[in-house]
Amino acid sequence: MYHRRSALIGESLSKMMKNMAFQIQQSLMPIFHSLSDTRKAPSYAQLDALAAVTLAIQMMNGPATCARSIIFQLAYRQIPPTLFKKGQEEYISSRLSHWDVLANLDKSIQQTCDCSLLYWTKELLPSYFKFIYNNPATAPKLIFLFGALNDIIPLMKKSVHVPNTELLGELQKVIEGQMKKELILPLSMELHEDLALHIHHGTINKEVARKFQSGPFLVRDLSPFLRVRALQFWTHYISIKEIVQHFLNRTFYDLNTVALYNWQAFGEMRSLAFSKYGLDLPQVHLPGHTLEQGLDILQIMRMIERFVVDYRYNLNNQIFIERTSENNYLSVINVQHIANSIRTHGTGIMSTAVSVTYQFLKEKIHLFSQFLFDELIKSRLYRDGIALSDMRKETNNVASWRYPYDTAKKFEQYVRQIGLTKDKKTFLQKFLELVSEIGNALGYVRMIRSGGMLYTSNAIQFVPDLSDIQRFSDMAQADNLSGDTVAAAENLDSVVNNLSQNFSEGADYFKMLINVFATQYRSPENAHLKNFYLIVPALTLSFVESIGTSKERYNKKGKEEGGFTDDGFAIGVAYLLKLLDQNREFDSLNWFKSAVKYYKDELQAKGNTTARDANVKIQQLTKNKLAGELNEFQLLRFSFSSARIFFHD
Repeated sequence: MYHRRSALIGESLSKMMKNMAFQIQQSLMPIFHSLSDTRKAPSYAQLDALAAVTLAIQMMNGPATCARSIIFQLAYRQIPPTLFKKGQEEYISSRLSHWDVLANLDKSIQQTCDCSLLYWTKELLPSYFKFIYNNPATAPKLIFLFGALNDIIPLMKKSVHVPNTELLGELQKVIEGQMKKELILPLSMELHEDLALHIHHGTINKEVARKFQSGPFLVRDLSPFLRVRALQFWTHYISIKEIVQHFLNRTFYDLNTVALYNWQAFGEMRSLAFSKYGLDLPQVHLPGHTLEQGLDILQIMRMIERFVVDYRYNLNNQIFIERTSENNYLSVINVQHIANSIRTHGTGIMSTAVSVTYQFLKEKIHLFSQFLFDELIKSRLYRDGIALSDMRKETNNVASWRYPYDTAKKFEQYVRQIGLTKDKKTFLQKFLELVSEIGNALGYVRMIRSGGMLYTSNAIQFVPDLSDIQRFSDMAQADNLSGDTVAAAENLDSVVNNLSQNFSEGADYFKMLINVFATQYRSPENAHLKNFYLIVPALTLSFVESIGTSKERYNKKGKEEGGFTDDGFAIGVAYLLKLLDQNREFDSLNWFKSAVKYYKDELQAKGNTTARDANVKIQQLTKNKLAGELNEFQLLRFSFSSARIFFHD
């Protein structure tokens, strides 16, 4: 307060002192006049008293220096007390005391406010910091505390046994360490808990949340700590806000590296810290190959044969989910993972990945052709094709004719009778797995395309107008910039041009993967593939049974392999039908309508039976099984319809 009002005090101080000096002079003037009376011959004592009074009066003229004050005191003490009237001596002493206080005001305040004694009471600092922490409203007092601590510096500079810089350095470490331990670290942890509680309030344990909300930190406003300006001691500054920001940044980074999947929550916590406390926490910018990366695109390319077997594809969410794992969790790969891989390796990796997928499909389609070329399968499909053709001719309305459910079931049983493979699966189940693997590979291609679009859109978002992109190299040359700058601008132009082309054009990989095989497999040399559409109904029956069993295992939460999605089969069937140009033939079967009608009729028939006809429990289980298979058929039909859109001309 004194320093804040120093200008006003300095302006008034001289006037106040002159007033006090004038009052002292006026009090001494009667004595001066009585002693200077020339009507009587003065004695030596009177002359000495007159000289003393004259000198005292003269000392009150001019600035109030230390020498003037001493001379006035000496002269004033030489005046005989008998010359003063009653109360006059006390009045002069009072005014003289006020004059002396005003003359030494700055020095007196400095001595009075000297807090160097805090050096001998350093043990009180931890308790004081703890008190400040428990009472956030008192946070501004830290400024005055450090102002008092700085009074120790002149005392330390007087040391001769140890260099003063060493003493001050040690004291600085002690003060900073105690403040961090008792105030800043608990404050940082409480802020982190507060942010985490706000973000995870929906998933946090209710008992933990209740204890936290009923604890000593209920409705605590911690912002006063963050508004305190940087505190200085000697040559070092302590900024509470900066230290808290560093703590939260480091904590978020460490936690994010452990739980990469939780990156969004940490982003929300950073935004909340800025809006609630004004803490500017920048993004940690983890490396592209670790930030929510999952399985890298290069790893998938190297092990694509295992990838299509070990992962299931979900068409709607566009994700791959691991079938089974030795860990307590299943790995998931989504579009964001692929986009991050493309950001790491560049857009050229997309064409390479599609080329690897092409080589894989080449082998799988060859196996697909070999299966249908088998004499047992080919002859049965040929006979079924003739039989169905005769059935259509006998039907009055060919458009409403439907592929019989019993025919598909008989074909499935026929393949079952052929035999089992080494892993005790029917050949139809192995063929089903082959089609699903083909579909998974196509789902991977679709994810590459979507990931490339996501990466490109994120990278091109800062270009204001894609239709009118300014060339940086031209602008650099126009401003006569250096050759290195022009070369850098040309590189930037190349990158922006590449991104804009990828964003606006984009390759239709599905169309490419159809055209590259269509000529060969639609030729007369592969006539055995023309009846593929007739095996699809039996394949769907096998798929419905397989996915139903898989979901049951999944619901039991056991160690056996289970799952809730496998849209690779639907995509594989849609692709093969388009590749062989058999969409029209398959649509003419009206297979899904036939299967749905069959299940609905069976459910209605089971519902009409009474308890006398069959065991109630068995009847209910049968109805549940039929209802589940009907539901799976409906889901398969929807997935198949969606997958056919990918290959639509």
